[in-house]
Amino acid sequence: MIEMNIIKFSHHYNKLPPDLRNAELIEVLEVELSLLHDRFLVYDATTRDGDRYPLPKRGKYLMLIFRYEYEGQEYIFTTLRRHTYIKMGYYIGEIGYLFHIEYTEDD
Repeated sequence: MIEMNIIKFSHHYNKLPPDLRNAELIEVLEVELSLLHDRFLVYDATTRDGDRYPLPKRGKYLMLIFRYEYEGQEYIFTTLRRHTYIKMGYYIGEIGYLFHIEYTEDD
């Protein structure tokens, strides 16, 4: 059995389709939160129940860009993760690989 990477989400987010289980990591970017537009932060951090995950106003983060296919079409979504050099090295090494999506929030 092939072991798949796992990416965990603490909430169900609007940016993710309800039945999404796997996605391919296609890019890793270092970003400064204070330089991201609020429209992007609303997109990235809004949950399905209308809450917004609280992000700090500033700080170095990793923007992970994933792609997935649905009914023959390709889509992308992003997720922001706290920056560490260990995490950055890990994610960069996993570009092109599938990640299984897990939700830690109770349904």
